[in-house]
Amino acid sequence: MAKAIEKNSTITISEDGIEQPVSNKRVEVLKTYKIYIGGQFPRTESGRYYVATNSKGEQLANVCLSSRKDFRDAVVAARSAFKGWSKRA
Repeated sequence: MAKAIEKNSTITISEDGIEQPVSNKRVEVLKTYKIYIGGQFPRTESGRYYVATNSKGEQLANVCLSSRKDFRDAVVAARSAFKGWSKRA
């Protein structure tokens, strides 16, 4: 009779002739959220990030840490876009 095989798994036979399941599960890679400045997603000056977690302590994503220069660039971009955007609202 055929054995039911779990999806994403394979059967291998060890040296002693015993069937052993081998899992093909993928490793979860957390998404890294980038900064958005002036219509682009530039790299942060530091390249550093922190891990965002939920209330249970589970990791959700990586979030970029902005430097003072990154913040200054965002403020300059926002000020230059303000005049055009304020007329649309």
